[in-house]
Amino acid sequence: MKLCTAFLLALCATLLPVKATSIFDHVSRVNSEWNNPVFSVDAFRNERSNDTLSERRLVQLHLQSVIRLLKTRSITGLSANQLQARANNIALLVGYAEAGSFPRNITHRGRIPVFVDDRNVPCAVGYLMLLAGYTDFVGETRTNVNNIYIRQIKSDVFTKFHAESGLTLDELALIQPWYGEHIEFTKVAPPEVIVKVFTRDSTRGLLYAYGAFTNINGVAMNNLAVFNGASWSAIPNDIKGKVTCMAVLNGELFVGGRFTMGNDSIFGLARYDGKSWVKFSELYEVRCIKEFEGRLFIGGKLDTAEKSYSKYFATYSSYYKKFEDYTGAHFNAPINAITVHMGTIIVGGEFTKNYEDEQLYLSGWNRYTGWQAIESPFTRSITALHSGSGGEYTWNYPVLYVGSSGPVPNLRDSASPVIAVKEFLKWFDHSNATWINLRYQIPDHLSEVYVSGFETLDKLQDGKEVVASIQTPDYGYLIGFYYRYDVLSLNILSFYRFGKSAPSIQFFNGNLYIGTDTLGLLKSNMVITTDVDENTPLASSLTVVGQSRESVTFRLPSEPHTQVSMSLVDILGVEVSREVVPAGDQLTLHTSNLSQGAYYARITADGKYYTKKLLVSY
Repeated sequence: MKLCTAFLLALCATLLPVKATSIFDHVSRVNSEWNNPVFSVDAFRNERSNDTLSERRLVQLHLQSVIRLLKTRSITGLSANQLQARANNIALLVGYAEAGSFPRNITHRGRIPVFVDDRNVPCAVGYLMLLAGYTDFVGETRTNVNNIYIRQIKSDVFTKFHAESGLTLDELALIQPWYGEHIEFTKVAPPEVIVKVFTRDSTRGLLYAYGAFTNINGVAMNNLAVFNGASWSAIPNDIKGKVTCMAVLNGELFVGGRFTMGNDSIFGLARYDGKSWVKFSELYEVRCIKEFEGRLFIGGKLDTAEKSYSKYFATYSSYYKKFEDYTGAHFNAPINAITVHMGTIIVGGEFTKNYEDEQLYLSGWNRYTGWQAIESPFTRSITALHSGSGGEYTWNYPVLYVGSSGPVPNLRDSASPVIAVKEFLKWFDHSNATWINLRYQIPDHLSEVYVSGFETLDKLQDGKEVVASIQTPDYGYLIGFYYRYDVLSLNILSFYRFGKSAPSIQFFNGNLYIGTDTLGLLKSNMVITTDVDENTPLASSLTVVGQSRESVTFRLPSEPHTQVSMSLVDILGVEVSREVVPAGDQLTLHTSNLSQGAYYARITADGKYYTKKLLVSY
């Protein structure tokens, strides 16, 4: 059984708290042609709509708004046949919008046109052309250029349809929806199966799951199971209490938390070798564990009197089968998260010092530098860490993802972010790298957030998507965002709600496994592999001829333009250009200390609106 995104959201609970959003803000997400100044859109800017629209409802609202607009426009110079065709096409659009069957985008990240989808569902313009008898054109477009924008179509056949339709080219371009990515979720186990913690053994191809369940697909369990890619098996145990983390070291499963086994007192770590359990009673509460180079790095509130490791950080050697003082750590408060980034152990937590050195919430260690503080924008304790490079010494996508907890800052608020990332081009230069945070992109109604974890999805052809699991006072969510090329570019791609608690997540064998508290165990194959080229038609011929931290210079297209204006905004829509200086066929946008990342040039040329993506690097 497959659950589409909209169905998932309906299953989770009732609608989110309503935050009034203008209809214009909604529909301009579906098609930026709403910014075209030939259209009168003040009414849509003033009207409000529910902030939590499914993809289907969003496209439907777009089409219904287009129909309203078309009915109010007076187009001169049309023949009687064209006027009749216009009225007929508007009536056909009404029925198409009401039916609510729209194409789905299963090929691209981000919004893009889909002329006809994999189920033979046409877009709105394709639908009008089919009913007008242009079947061959629609079929050829689907085969050859299925993601083409209306303004990019150069065809005598389309020109003929346009002339007959009674609709202007601007109107046809506006009608065409751009569809967000469609990701399907498969139910692996029913709602009675609640998985709270995952880990994987990449060497042996195994997925471990711990939670609250007694049965998976007919196999009796006691809250702990292993999946070999084909079937689930039980792991015998008598764990009672809270398990917060798991890891695999040399084929052995380590379970951390605060629990008992049998009649023992509370402790924090146990090891399973495939036959029996070994208990580490000296550790009181383990919050995070990470394997690296034959050692297990352990963080939490360990509360131990042992001299071989500190109160909040421990190292376990698989060779010596004992704890050791490998890094010389002496933090003054608990560690909540550990990751390995380009050969460096990164820890985050509640600490403010390591020995007498000030290390505020975030610190890193390797054998060459020892412990070093990592300067960050966070002013609250760290709750989650993740290496976009996959850890170890991989230099591709060298991005560190950091999560925290607390109130979500408002737009332009200087308060601490809850999610931020940093590109480490070299460990020794980490203090010079730029932090980018997502505080502006998290919806306003999520006022309080706890970041539970991250997971990388190695599926994009030209970048990597990362999913963050977060907890709010009312619901658990997954946020998807990505890193592309060699320039840090953060965009939220997806936002899903899963029950009351933060979902547990693990990427395994090409699927993202998701443990929820209301929907059971899910997985998604994340079939979308191509990123969208977000340049619109005019902008495709716009050339960047120079860039620096203080300015970006563009050469305009060769065709004549009587009026051209331009601004530069960051990925969050905040304008960063201060002044526009024209010089011949060039425009220079002056900025203030432009950082590396993705930006959009907003162009108005002869009354039409366009955008061009710009990736800035030095």
